[in-house]
Amino acid sequence: MDDLHFHLDGFLEQGYYDDLKSLIEETYQLAGNAPVTLVVHSMGAPTSLFFLTKVVDQAWKDTYIKAYVTLSGAWRGAAKVMRTMASGDNSGVTVDNPLEWRIAQRSFPSSPWLLPYPSDTWTPDDVIVITTKRNYTAWDYADFYQDVGYPEGYGMFQQLYNLTGPLPPPGVPTYCYYGADVKTPLQFQYAAGEFPDQEPTVVYGPGDGTVNNNSLVSCARWQSEQAQPVYVQAFSGVDHANMVQNMDVIVAIQHIMSS
Repeated sequence: MDDLHFHLDGFLEQGYYDDLKSLIEETYQLAGNAPVTLVVHSMGAPTSLFFLTKVVDQAWKDTYIKAYVTLSGAWRGAAKVMRTMASGDNSGVTVDNPLEWRIAQRSFPSSPWLLPYPSDTWTPDDVIVITTKRNYTAWDYADFYQDVGYPEGYGMFQQLYNLTGPLPPPGVPTYCYYGADVKTPLQFQYAAGEFPDQEPTVVYGPGDGTVNNNSLVSCARWQSEQAQPVYVQAFSGVDHANMVQNMDVIVAIQHIMSS
């Protein structure tokens, strides 16, 4: 449940949520009417949250969902996406020019959906991009997109802004698992004349190497917002991608499924 080329409108148009609903119902029946444990990763977290809060009702969830396990959920975006929109990101492949990647990355409908969400998670005081002329936060996207030469990107962001960013509680027992204590891009500093067409200096902060800690733990707010239990657990030293293959994480999921 993680495709950078789509966002929610694309999933809806492709009938993805209808197929997901049918798959869960079929799995439930094949398992002798046993509720299903839904496991998602990264962008799959907000994608599935939309399903649980906008597509199915509470009675359906009470019947078909045993547990909702989220791994490395990009609940309120990642700072590195602002760098991607400004200068491109070659993901460490030094032979590739980030500016060539930027053309495609800006066109991905999911990119603005994964931007830091302006909220109490990313406040007007949380500077992400620093240039010699001005700084940018998650609250400055109209100016930011204009200044990087891609004003149409702001329109894409506005279309997606409130789909899952407010983080409505899923209404099912939830296990929010995430990697921690891995240095993660947090701030991008551009010297004179570098913004936006040259690579910035990266300042790191806490997270899983991809998603920042403040976004990863946003799910904790549900502990006071829904009747169903919400468990939040960090896995120290496990990076974003390795959450799906780390044995400690796998054992934890097995325990949930067998309990």
